[in-house]
Amino acid sequence: MEERFLNIYRLLTLIGGSVALVILILMGIEENLTQDWETYQKNYPDILSQNSPRISGTSMAFYNEIRQVTIEKLNLVDRCTSCHLGIDNPYLRLVPQPYRAHPGNNISIHSTEKFGCTTCHRGTGRILEVQEICLQKEEETIYSQRYIQSACGKCHLAIFDENPIHIGAEKLYGGLKIFKREGCLGCHKLRQVGGILGPDLTGQGTKIKASYNFRNIRGKITIPNWLKEHFIDPEKVSPGSAMLKFDLSESDLENLVVFTLGLYQPEYPLEYYSFYHLREFKKRRQITDDTQIFSLFCAACHGKNGEGKSYDRFRTGVPALNNQDFQAVASREFLEFTLMKGRSRRQMSSWSKEISGLYRKEIEKVINIVRNWRPVGPQFIEVQKQPGNLSQGKQIYASHCQFCHGEKGINGIAPVLNNQDFLRIATDQFIYQTLKTGRSNTAMPAWSRFSAPETASLIRLIRSWQTQPLIKLSKEAISGDRGKGQDLFDHLCIRCHGKHGTGGIGPAVMNPDFLHAASDQFLFQTISNGRNHTAMFGWAKDLGKLEKVKTEDIRNIVTYMKAQADSITDQIYAGESVGRASVGKNLYEKHCSECHGYDGEGKKAPALNNQEFLNAASNGFILATISLGRSETEMPSWGRGNQKYSKLTGDQRNDIVAFVRSWQLQTIKKSER
Repeated sequence: MEERFLNIYRLLTLIGGSVALVILILMGIEENLTQDWETYQKNYPDILSQNSPRISGTSMAFYNEIRQVTIEKLNLVDRCTSCHLGIDNPYLRLVPQPYRAHPGNNISIHSTEKFGCTTCHRGTGRILEVQEICLQKEEETIYSQRYIQSACGKCHLAIFDENPIHIGAEKLYGGLKIFKREGCLGCHKLRQVGGILGPDLTGQGTKIKASYNFRNIRGKITIPNWLKEHFIDPEKVSPGSAMLKFDLSESDLENLVVFTLGLYQPEYPLEYYSFYHLREFKKRRQITDDTQIFSLFCAACHGKNGEGKSYDRFRTGVPALNNQDFQAVASREFLEFTLMKGRSRRQMSSWSKEISGLYRKEIEKVINIVRNWRPVGPQFIEVQKQPGNLSQGKQIYASHCQFCHGEKGINGIAPVLNNQDFLRIATDQFIYQTLKTGRSNTAMPAWSRFSAPETASLIRLIRSWQTQPLIKLSKEAISGDRGKGQDLFDHLCIRCHGKHGTGGIGPAVMNPDFLHAASDQFLFQTISNGRNHTAMFGWAKDLGKLEKVKTEDIRNIVTYMKAQADSITDQIYAGESVGRASVGKNLYEKHCSECHGYDGEGKKAPALNNQEFLNAASNGFILATISLGRSETEMPSWGRGNQKYSKLTGDQRNDIVAFVRSWQLQTIKKSER
């Protein structure tokens, strides 16, 4: 019995071995005797004689062999020309593949001897099997005709420099145009420049299929299709993504896919790269011009015209930079600090060279663009020509000024305007300049949005409070000892005007806008004579127990103050808090927490407990924002009030400011210039 089973086993083994041998023989025959490349080469002489006039009607000897291009400096071995025999023959432009000549003039510029084939077409150049490499439609193993232009990005694609026109790469550069237009660098870094919210795209074109998750992809499981679907609906393809949807046409989507596939890290010898492409990788890119910089880095979040994004419509809203109430209170320092430091734990990243790769000059360009949304305002000569309307002036004052300066210019939280000592030395031009530029980093907004007649009417109203004649001040410049003036200022003035002269119970007098508007004699008269019925007494008068200040010392103080007009500090000073944080806490919870969050974390409005914000925003900025609100947003004017929101007194607004300031835990210095 055992012998019988053993014989059966031997027979089956013999049959199985014979079948395997036959299969191996057949595979060997197919591999060595019936390969496609041999068939193509066998038929090539006939194709050539039929289409080339120089050899038509003649016989030609042709030797079958595997043709191979080896380029050691590229670590490349290509055998594509074993099948594509007529690649450089201009007479074969109309014949079928694989004999057809390469289209265009690319082959004359990019010879196979120097570049090979897979440098541009991708794939594995050693493989000769047509089924394995050449017939995978729309697959990324090799580029289909739709995406072949992305290969030009390996050597020719400059992102920030002006690209020379490359014929045949229209899709690639069309995609670059869309990439710039849609502000993708606001979130993505590319060649060491751009935002840090999204992944770095520098080597995106080198990623393989395994790098992508196709679980939520419709249609073909290819990299190009993944990119297209991702652009259409990022959150669907990549759940949790904060990337916005693209509203693009089919052709624009395809161009953007081509561009993205063309993003490569440099991997070839320097001789293969264009000058413009190469210098970007050497960190020598040109400075972005004014026409592109905002759209490149800011528009994706803040909108193409700075209109921002609604907190109601978007999961994360973005403040509008062109909002006139924001423009009225945001200083250059505020904008610069925000750009340089960003907002931690928010979508606003730092745009410093160390983090996002922007040059200092580019930061200045962005600031200038944002500041250009602030109205220029009328010139003083235009205002002078207007008679001014007292009734109109009262209306403007009641709507825009009264909630800080008080009714008829007294009993407010801002400096008294209805003061004869002030009105006798303040010229119309001083008042005009104050209205136009405001006081940066204080609660005094820039009212440059007022027209010439409106400005003239407001000046006329203020003048109507004047009961004593204007004193014509001398234009003589004052010269004194700056060092002594600083000692005197620190000893006499900071007790009311704040440690750095940036405001306390007295106004900010070390304010550049104030110091540029106020003449030397205006300062001298104010310090000498003071303001009756205010805490500002005249230091040149008999002060009882206080020592009378000599004229020479007042000149020294003025000299020191004027010298600080253009000084640059290492931080933005908030100014002294005059409110009560404990009272402000209850007011905040009642009026502000619904949108800004109970702890200021930001729910339906910006986060207020953010350390970068608190270091950029002075107490004056916060007070002005509370008082003015933001028109066309959900942020109301708490200084005016309306049917929905109650009006808060000046003291209540100062209390909220003090509470918000209590969240500041650290001092962040401005970056060095």
